[in-house]
Amino acid sequence: MIIYNINQSTEEWQALRIGKFTASNFHIFLGNSQTRTNEIYKKAAERLTGKKCDQDNFRNGHTERGHELEDLAREAYTFETGNEVEQVGFVELDDFVGCSPDGLINSKGLIEIKCLDNHGFIKAKNKDYIAPIHKTQIQFCLMVTNREYLDYVIFNPNFGDKGLIIRTVERDEEYIDKIKDALEKAKNEVIKEIELFSKN
Repeated sequence: MIIYNINQSTEEWQALRIGKFTASNFHIFLGNSQTRTNEIYKKAAERLTGKKCDQDNFRNGHTERGHELEDLAREAYTFETGNEVEQVGFVELDDFVGCSPDGLINSKGLIEIKCLDNHGFIKAKNKDYIAPIHKTQIQFCLMVTNREYLDYVIFNPNFGDKGLIIRTVERDEEYIDKIKDALEKAKNEVIKEIELFSKN
């Protein structure tokens, strides 16, 4: 495992992610959709060209809000818990796998921050809700970093002193085994597509 202390969203950070399976969208590979098939081809293309797929170079309102509020959320978390957060750019498990946690907590924990819009925040708070895609992201990050727990932080400053939710999620070995199986299958498919391309 290699930890890169660089700023996320920079060109250097993007380059480290090229052709790798990462936590943010790995939920796709747990199914058998057309989106999954397309992602296999995209990973193969990135590994062959060394370039990020053009359609991934976009940002929407959700990602923009997250980037704007993430530092504020991290400060609120530290104030609430007393935990110092060590920011990292990218954690590489191997040539095919890595993740970008929002921070490391002591020697055993991670932090993942979600800055939800107003209605999403109410849903998360009132229903004790963690979206399935985020559950996969959490366990993927715990797998890559070999850590024991992740503090899942949901933040929205519009709700004042109720605008911070912290949920500690423990490492789930059964779910991680499911991720590992899907990961091995996806890796082999990418390798196969690269080999087929190289023969033609």
